[in-house]
Amino acid sequence: MNAKSMHWVNRLAVVGLVVGLTAAFAVAGVAQSVGGQAYSTYVNTPLGSSGQSPLAVLPAVSGTDGAEADAQGGAMNVAGALSSDFLNSITSGEIGSAEAGAQSTASAASVNILNGLITADEVLANVMSSAGQSGAFSNADGSTFTNLAIAGVG
Repeated sequence: MNAKSMHWVNRLAVVGLVVGLTAAFAVAGVAQSVGGQAYSTYVNTPLGSSGQSPLAVLPAVSGTDGAEADAQGGAMNVAGALSSDFLNSITSGEIGSAEAGAQSTASAASVNILNGLITADEVLANVMSSAGQSGAFSNADGSTFTNLAIAGVG
């Protein structure tokens, strides 16, 4: 990918397509609580704006409980900025005896940004974080773009 294409991929975060995912921990040896949230879109441009949608927020997880939150949305259209036909978000977390973790996944289908300047058949963002006595770890393995095209090049 050339530098101009990378610039536009990085700008996806500004447009709000690249999914905002968080997984947070309070660590004192072993995590005492786990939190997480996932959303598929967030738009904040001069062309228009839209809040985090659909927003899935993990309910409080403590003790050795586990929890999950799901959110699903239909079509999204912020004129000139972003459109998508399907949005889905899920977040989950669990506390074990030696480790705690949270995972968030969000997806968007039939994505069109800035009147077709950037398009993708699907965007999938996946993040996993865990914390235990050996430290804290996070990764975004499994995050993908399907048929990403920037200025018609893909």
